[in-house]
Amino acid sequence: MSTSANGNGDDGQLEFGREQRDDGIHLVWSHTPLAWRISFWRAVQSFAGHFGSITSEDIRKITGPPPNHRNAGPAAVMKAKASGALFCIGRTLAERPISHAAKLDVYLVNPNFDFDAAVEQEKEREHKRQNRKPRKNK
Repeated sequence: MSTSANGNGDDGQLEFGREQRDDGIHLVWSHTPLAWRISFWRAVQSFAGHFGSITSEDIRKITGPPPNHRNAGPAAVMKAKASGALFCIGRTLAERPISHAAKLDVYLVNPNFDFDAAVEQEKEREHKRQNRKPRKNK
């Protein structure tokens, strides 16, 4: 077994993998329609007063499937986790038959998270994206 400079034997591959994951999340999220992104944040917010755990399936029952790509739902959950809106507390199995009993994270919703600010941030990003000047090909 070889060891890398950081001592974990991955030679930077783990960090590279995380960067690739984060780039993919950003890409799919930026191409997800604004209405669905807002629906996602409001769905998570609806569980903020809920004294129990939730999964991505519970959120999906409110939002419906993402209209653009099957990875938009997981990207949304990753965004919510990274922002502090969701805290992972365990794992369970998916209930939807189409999910084939996949492992799902179980979350608690942060009741102190500013969901209105998250929605406004999505609106601002969309405005910037729509007003971006097209690139000129050389």
